[in-house]
Amino acid sequence: MLKKLSSISLPIFSILSCLCLTNPSYGAPFFQDNFESGDKLHTENGVAWMVGNGGRVTVSSDTARSGTSSLKFNYPATPLGTDTTAEQRFTLGSPRTNVYIRYYIKFPSNYKIRSDSPSNNKFIEIWGEEGNYSTDRGLMGTEAWDTPSGLAQLGPTAYMQYNPNRLSYAPGAFYTHIWWSGILNSWTLQASDLNKWLCFEWHFKSDSGAGDGALELFVNGIRVYGSTSLKYDAAPVGNYFKTGYLMGWSNSGFNENTDIYIDDVVMSNSYIGPDNTASAPQAPNFLRIVSY
Repeated sequence: MLKKLSSISLPIFSILSCLCLTNPSYGAPFFQDNFESGDKLHTENGVAWMVGNGGRVTVSSDTARSGTSSLKFNYPATPLGTDTTAEQRFTLGSPRTNVYIRYYIKFPSNYKIRSDSPSNNKFIEIWGEEGNYSTDRGLMGTEAWDTPSGLAQLGPTAYMQYNPNRLSYAPGAFYTHIWWSGILNSWTLQASDLNKWLCFEWHFKSDSGAGDGALELFVNGIRVYGSTSLKYDAAPVGNYFKTGYLMGWSNSGFNENTDIYIDDVVMSNSYIGPDNTASAPQAPNFLRIVSY
């Protein structure tokens, strides 16, 4: 598990913004879990929760979006300058190149990211081979950073060195917060979103070599950031996804005990939608041509 990672900022100037539409299609899910079993033992099509890698994550009856149970991520209060973690890993069972992960998430009314250094908190990561992704450069995900209000600004990250118009593998590459480069934009949690079930759907797709890699976030059926035109070089370990985790390390820590809940998890190779409606949203494809 990686803890505090230094970030890099890039002197990039946007020279062109491109607005286009995305229209995902629907396919049958390959994994679904609403945690009504009371545990994390459900498996389906090779997908499973990695039970031994679920620190401070339990199935709880505190609250639920459907039924009586949900997945509870407990972040205890810590002194300023002290981080913490609540992480649930999963395996996709076999290599996949196109993955949609949809779930409902509830942030408590006291949710607040501290302004610490660094203040990034993990939200989701997905990569190739099982194990620690410190040796697997083909990683995509999202981190949240603090804002003046203390709420979360979610922005995509990639464990690939950024070059103009390409995301290229390089040994020893730093985490690259690619929304800083103006490529994918970002989304900010609002106070009105707290203590409600929000529908998050993530899309991760590897680049087949045609510049068709994807990293997208849909919130309540609306596409809030992302691109389906990412170009990057495959990592030596393979150009696919096999392992991931929900939530994860909080570098900022929390002033108060903070419990985040996730329910009704669905995974598919195509767009799922709120309540599995598969109503394909129409939204901007945030893609900018950039140069140093």
